[in-house]
Amino acid sequence: MRAEEVRLVYGSPIVLLLNLVNAAVAVSLLWTLFPAEALLLWLALFMAVVPARLWLWRRFRQAKPGPEAMGRWALAATLGAAATGMLWGALGTVFFVTTEPIYYVFVVFVLGGMTAGSALKDSAYLPSFYAFMAPAVGPTVLALMARGGFMFDEMGLMIVVFTIVLILVGRGNNRWIQDSIRLRIDQTVLNADLQRATAQMAENLEALRRHQRDMSSIAKLSDFLQACQRRDEAYPIIETAAARLFPGLSGALALLSPDTQDLETVSRWGKDPTVSDSFHVDDCWALRTGQVYEVASAETPAQCRHFPDPPEGGYLCLPLNVQGETIGLLHLSVPPDREIDEDTHRLMATFGDVIKLSLSNLKLRESLSEQALRDPLTGVFNRRYLAETLPREIRRARRDRTDLTVAMIDVDHFKAFNDTYGHGAGDLVLKEVGAFLNRSLRAGDIACRYGGEEFLLVLAECDADEAHARLAQLCTDIKLKAFAFRKQLLPNITVSVGIAQMEDGLTAAEPLITAADQALYKAKADGRDRIEIFKPGKSAAA
Repeated sequence: MRAEEVRLVYGSPIVLLLNLVNAAVAVSLLWTLFPAEALLLWLALFMAVVPARLWLWRRFRQAKPGPEAMGRWALAATLGAAATGMLWGALGTVFFVTTEPIYYVFVVFVLGGMTAGSALKDSAYLPSFYAFMAPAVGPTVLALMARGGFMFDEMGLMIVVFTIVLILVGRGNNRWIQDSIRLRIDQTVLNADLQRATAQMAENLEALRRHQRDMSSIAKLSDFLQACQRRDEAYPIIETAAARLFPGLSGALALLSPDTQDLETVSRWGKDPTVSDSFHVDDCWALRTGQVYEVASAETPAQCRHFPDPPEGGYLCLPLNVQGETIGLLHLSVPPDREIDEDTHRLMATFGDVIKLSLSNLKLRESLSEQALRDPLTGVFNRRYLAETLPREIRRARRDRTDLTVAMIDVDHFKAFNDTYGHGAGDLVLKEVGAFLNRSLRAGDIACRYGGEEFLLVLAECDADEAHARLAQLCTDIKLKAFAFRKQLLPNITVSVGIAQMEDGLTAAEPLITAADQALYKAKADGRDRIEIFKPGKSAAA
């Protein structure tokens, strides 16, 4: 409050200039009463005090001092007002040098005008106002009382009453000024609060819009992930969504291998590849603790070790856990000039929840699909899968003008083997044959369990002669393989094979399988442990 009062005292300098003008007028009117030297000295003092106060006013306007410096500026204003009041109070000596009423009226008029001007200017700061009033009016009242007489007493009383009125006016003006200052301060505070509230509201609104955009993007991501059939379809979708949700940041998604404790990085986004292609579970503190792990900067002591190069900024590692099982890791890196805020934490957690649930569902879907298409005992595909894929492979071979061969394999004397050694031993043999077929075939070949002890192979881009050569080696390897069941060594087994190649008249799945089955029947009829190639009209032994 005092700081604002002092600023008002250092307001307009017009009243200060009027002091100098009025002093010059007073000298001209009193020139015949006082010695010239005294009047010139009095005027010279005015010419010293007023410019000094004007210099202070200029310095104050230039300095624009803060509240902590207002004490000395208030003191300077008070001293200046007191010095000016003393000079005007010296006019009271006129009552001792003349009896002319005109001069009395002039002095009272000048003092009244100057004190009234002070009431308007200096009342903003009462100490400055009192410092002017006391030395300006006091000597004149004392001089009138010292002269004695009714007229002088009445004039002194009039000046006292006028002074009291001015003091009351000055105090009232000061209260009004204080109320105005207080109101202005309150208004300034309210305006500042309003600006802050408006800025905060705009910031909150932008944060809400950003949150809505992020949630919309995550909802779309969830829809796309639900439409995926396999996890490898989901990886590029996750990568694109992450780049949009975390602009300016780099990150990666790594999934845990089911057979080892290693993680494989399947998606990356951002400018800098921050995570190694593969790493061990113990290389990440988040995976060790099962909780989100934040590193603020490169100076943090406990750093994760799954980086090809140490990161320059901070990063977040979020373990992806589903029903107590860790399925992977979500990683996010920030540049050195950015911090990880709460919004990033929340968005990453939401993003991670969508990813882990979607990938877990896709994994379950793949597992169920695999179970539906594979024979549970042998591990090869079942007849349902064969019914779906063989027509497709035939169409592809016809379109690409490539060879396609089907081979029917039957374990020789399997019923007698089962009767002698039990169904457990028989299941073991079938399981081992299935595993052997899966290991021996090319990536594009298909092995199916056709029924009982029969297997059917679909060999793409392979004619009958090439198939015969490959299957001859396979039959030899099976014959030489030793089987043991419950620590009992089982006799070696043999297989019979019937081969049919796609050609004129054999361009559909059912005729092709029938041809292979006929060739197999001939191989078994001719003594088993052999391979027969189907030829229209006859079968030739291999």
